[in-house]
Amino acid sequence: LKRLPDFDDIEVEERALDFVESYTDPVAALSFLVSWPDLDRSSALVLRRRADLDGDNYWRLNEVADALAGSYPLAATIVLRSMIDFALANSQYKRYKHVAGDFLECSRLAFAIDDFGTFETHEAYAVRLRREHFRKYSFWKQVS
Repeated sequence: LKRLPDFDDIEVEERALDFVESYTDPVAALSFLVSWPDLDRSSALVLRRRADLDGDNYWRLNEVADALAGSYPLAATIVLRSMIDFALANSQYKRYKHVAGDFLECSRLAFAIDDFGTFETHEAYAVRLRREHFRKYSFWKQVS
């Protein structure tokens, strides 16, 4: 980009970021966008492709959630939920301490979210988690 003449770099950068946004692996795309940084695109990508987020990629998703938490609490919450959901659904008990912290961070972020849109409120999410994963005692102990 630095080698391109003025104004050509803007168009090329936009095309490159559009390509990244449409990349098949949304976690890799998010990792790039956060490091670029383009948090607007990162947030939009999270909200648009929530179902495609692989909560097993906690090492990348933690960085994404941290980057988004300040200005994009809903997107950060969605990223944290993907890690929580993965760990609980797959009985990743070694991660329960970490995702319990993520759950508490979601509680904190909920105060900064005016509109959850089509996503569950934190209260509804918590109720669903308790219903679906009530036997994950070590997770709930960490939350308490």
